[in-house]
Amino acid sequence: MRSLPRITMRNMRVFATRDEHKSGPVFNLEWTVDGSQMIVVGEDGSIRFFDPHNSKCFSRTANAHSSCVNIAKALDHFHFLTGSDDNTIKLWDLRNTASAVKTFHGHTSWVKNIELYSSEVMITAAFDGTIRSWNLNADYPSSAGLLNNIIFEDRSIARMRVGGNKMVISLVSGLLVLIHDLDLSTTFQNLEQFDAEHLFDHLYKQKGTCIAMKEGLLRIPAACLTKHNRVELLDEPNIGVGYATSLQFSPDRKHLLTRRNEDTAESTLVFAVEDDERETRDIISGIKESAVERHGSYSVSAASVQELFPARKLFNCADSAAGPGFIKEPTFSSCGRYICSPYNFGLRMFDFELGHRLLQESDSVPLPLLCGLLNAHDAAVLTVCYHPFLPILASGGLDGKVNFYQPAP
Repeated sequence: MRSLPRITMRNMRVFATRDEHKSGPVFNLEWTVDGSQMIVVGEDGSIRFFDPHNSKCFSRTANAHSSCVNIAKALDHFHFLTGSDDNTIKLWDLRNTASAVKTFHGHTSWVKNIELYSSEVMITAAFDGTIRSWNLNADYPSSAGLLNNIIFEDRSIARMRVGGNKMVISLVSGLLVLIHDLDLSTTFQNLEQFDAEHLFDHLYKQKGTCIAMKEGLLRIPAACLTKHNRVELLDEPNIGVGYATSLQFSPDRKHLLTRRNEDTAESTLVFAVEDDERETRDIISGIKESAVERHGSYSVSAASVQELFPARKLFNCADSAAGPGFIKEPTFSSCGRYICSPYNFGLRMFDFELGHRLLQESDSVPLPLLCGLLNAHDAAVLTVCYHPFLPILASGGLDGKVNFYQPAP
């Protein structure tokens, strides 16, 4: 995959696009697998298709869903998926978008995330408190095998993302749950008794209190020590109030990018989520050999908990709270070097690669800002997306507009 050339304010040109249809706020942007089309979804329930080379909307499917469309997900060269506040997921064929190929029913509230576990299995998250796996080739309704299985339940599920063999779940309570070595065949069994909020309350006397200050032994559930679907509380208690409303893994799956929505402010955070597998296995083996197991949990020392739940936060950048109540979606570039984040009526671009190098020399550095474009839209920007191959960046906002940014010739 080619690296994305540096796009700066000095060489950036903006194509402001608004098609002839009156569309509401843009919630999500998704490139097709070959990068030839941009799929645009949002509040009005339609799907729009843009050509990135001339910034034109060349096709639109009105009433694709009966309510807001929150997410689009490319499946292969010919198909993509959409998830909606009408509680359904739909499969579409790019060669004929007049109607959906298939509709998946099962969720009982708004569908917020669609992820691919394989070419045949998708994973979805919704505000009904469930994360489900689906066989894309099956006819519905059905409950056999992996056709429509609940793999995790928590009443406060806000968002979910899959990156390689990891899954991260954001809870409205403010916690981030990281699942290592994801295996759908045993996920529900491994996590059925796991309660993230109960574990958090047990590990910390109060928010802001470090695990190391705990005296005596701590009890952690067996889910934190399993070979597959091992659970970790990724969040740190001193991050603040609010919760992560957007999640994205870096292209190499080593880092997690989040947008955190707090009471009166927002922030963009980056976590390191890669582990040394051999070292982790040794830690777990050592804990199991010395810990006392009882009723599905283990008594361990605070030092052991810190080894299982290491500090992972790398960067925390204050962001604008423009467009309160709407989700903002930052993104990594396809090469993983840059991060772009919505900011006010525009966006900001950061050099993540440089910032990561600087962290090797200092314990704390700000994420280096490359540029900012503050008036690209007529209202708050909600989502940004890099092209998978070309030096093209796109943004969508509350104004219903889609902007394309390219280096000037």
